[in-house]
Amino acid sequence: MDTTDEQEIAAACANCRKEEHDEIELKACLACRLVKYCGRDCQIAHCPRHKKACKKRADELHEEALFKQPPRAEDCPICFLPLPEALSHGGQTYIGCCAKMICSGCVYANKKQYQRSTCPFCRAPMPENDTDTLQRLNKRLEVNDSHACNEMRALYYHGENGVVRDKSKALEYFLRGAELGSVRAASFVARAFDIGDCVAKDSKKARHYYELAALKGNIASPCILGAEEAEASEYGKALKHWLISSGRGHYASLKNIQQVFIEGCATKEDFEKTVRTHQQYIDKIKSDQRDEAAVQIPRGIGPLDEPRI
Repeated sequence: MDTTDEQEIAAACANCRKEEHDEIELKACLACRLVKYCGRDCQIAHCPRHKKACKKRADELHEEALFKQPPRAEDCPICFLPLPEALSHGGQTYIGCCAKMICSGCVYANKKQYQRSTCPFCRAPMPENDTDTLQRLNKRLEVNDSHACNEMRALYYHGENGVVRDKSKALEYFLRGAELGSVRAASFVARAFDIGDCVAKDSKKARHYYELAALKGNIASPCILGAEEAEASEYGKALKHWLISSGRGHYASLKNIQQVFIEGCATKEDFEKTVRTHQQYIDKIKSDQRDEAAVQIPRGIGPLDEPRI
């Protein structure tokens, strides 16, 4: 049975041809959404005939989702500019007292103006010691705050704020944050599997989490996925990944497209579009205080901190 036949009987069970009525509720195949079944037995029986078309359509749907423009970045709740997604553009900081992500430009301006440790958003006093910091994070963890998971991951990975360094514990917070929908956590998990830090190296799992992070809007993951496609000579797919990433300010993706353009694997239009969208994004997020903050924020100190924002 081909795909056309399956689409024609979508209103009936693909196996037994029973039509949907009050007593029978058909359920669509979760992978391809092309056919429906009246129950699991019919789905299993029909699998040998449907498997090939199902996989083809499922792959098409996944690719369509992967190459869609990612969700728009959140705005800083203070300056109302889009939050920078890379450290080179000022980055962003999690504030535990009000559970807000604040652009580092506003954090820097607050510290510069008031010369005291207060929250830039709610003006609450910042934690005075390691115990206060951990208490605030644990309160946020109780309500499944994915950002708090990322912060706990950093503490355990580096052994900071009185926490004993424990990479296996850091990985637990990695995974919990990813399950809660954190873009950063998914990208960190992908990198962990990619380089074999905190966990055994696994290219398939790394690919899965890179794709998950890209779907959620991470800007570094499409760059890596594009590099994998380019290595396989799939330059069309590589360009799609890099266009998405460079359009959100990722400089390495811009340079990758420049390189394949020089090598004759990308058109002049592709390169011009990349430069234009990249610069439009930079102009949109730019501010003087973010430029100042970018100089003040220290870089990460470990391999898993390279994409840290």
